[in-house]
Amino acid sequence: LNERDWSITPEMTSQSSLNVAHQTPNAQAIVITGTGIRTLTILASLEKAIGKPIVAADTILYYAIARQLGLTLKPIMGSFATKTYASSYAGIT
Repeated sequence: LNERDWSITPEMTSQSSLNVAHQTPNAQAIVITGTGIRTLTILASLEKAIGKPIVAADTILYYAIARQLGLTLKPIMGSFATKTYASSYAGIT
């Protein structure tokens, strides 16, 4: 944790996600819970490094809102911004 404001840094989130991916090679996706963990700036590069979609509490909310409004998300939003993964998950059409 950042000692100044007790926040989790993007570097910490990245390292933790990479560790989880390494320990769970058969997982279909990585889930990051907690709305206090910001993933927008690292999501696309982290998904590329891991090779799996990442479902993060903060960015999946943006995705859901954009879908409801008919908006197109930028690639920085990760794989859920594309039809590649989104159409293959149950409940997401």
